[in-house]
Amino acid sequence: MESSGCTMTISAPGAGLRLPARLRRIEQAVGMSFHDRVDVFLYEVDQRCANSTLPIESDGAAGCALDGQAIAADAGSLSHELVHALRLQNGIRGNPFFEEGIARAVGNGYPSNGWTVSRMDFSPSSLSNAAVEQWSEYSVDTSRFGAHFTSWALEDEEVAAQLLRFLASDYTGDVEASFRDAFGADFQSVEANWERSSEDAYFASGRCDGLAVHDLAEGPLRVEGKVSCEDPYTEGNEGVLYLAGRACFRLPAAAQIRISAEAEAGLLSLLPLDCSDAGRSVFAGETQETAISGCTWSAAMTTQGEDIDAFSYQIELLSM
Repeated sequence: MESSGCTMTISAPGAGLRLPARLRRIEQAVGMSFHDRVDVFLYEVDQRCANSTLPIESDGAAGCALDGQAIAADAGSLSHELVHALRLQNGIRGNPFFEEGIARAVGNGYPSNGWTVSRMDFSPSSLSNAAVEQWSEYSVDTSRFGAHFTSWALEDEEVAAQLLRFLASDYTGDVEASFRDAFGADFQSVEANWERSSEDAYFASGRCDGLAVHDLAEGPLRVEGKVSCEDPYTEGNEGVLYLAGRACFRLPAAAQIRISAEAEAGLLSLLPLDCSDAGRSVFAGETQETAISGCTWSAAMTTQGEDIDAFSYQIELLSM
């Protein structure tokens, strides 16, 4: 991946310093591989999305796929749009219920924040109606409904395999027949299973991808590193936003902790991943004691495009 200002070029399959893990995760989740490079235009959404190959209203959009070789995105929508680019590179344009569904379920919330999709009210033939909608009929509700369906499907190994088999087909010719071939059942039967067995909401976050989750009850978590565009463990885009030193820890119950960050600049950010607590932030050079909920938390150093030669942070349990 080469960088020039706010434009990045990602060379398949997953080359580059700052995004290889994310690209591999997307390929694995979608069951496809990138075959060509993707030019990423960061923070140029308004200018670029008028030329998107997908006819989605660009006003207020966080990103778009211009085609399989170029996307426009901000930091939060980058993974979502990479899913679209991957699908387009593999010759699949699809329908919004499934394409937005897989892009949201796989891409949203990665790598920095969490993302939640809640179930919507079911009505007779909800799935069969939504599945055949065209992009000209696209709505945010279609996207949310598809994201809940996809999130539900990906939770079950057998249903996930059926969904990916369907998504790998040229399903737009006869959506219902392609769906039946892949799932071994019609829309109504799958919808009944979805409505009966799905959760009210699904949560996704990539903050702990590939990381061991530290048990804070067993001792302090200490992380050291540096923040630099040239550092393979730094994620972000040159000169704009960096994230480094990702780590995750778990608490079985609410606790009082001490957080300290040592660095010349930057902000240590803590985010809860599976509970409803608020995040915590500690500026470089500061120490903070705070009460947090018992759940899984992520931590990372962030800067506004500033290099840091060395940083360290420590999170320790005081009482529980």
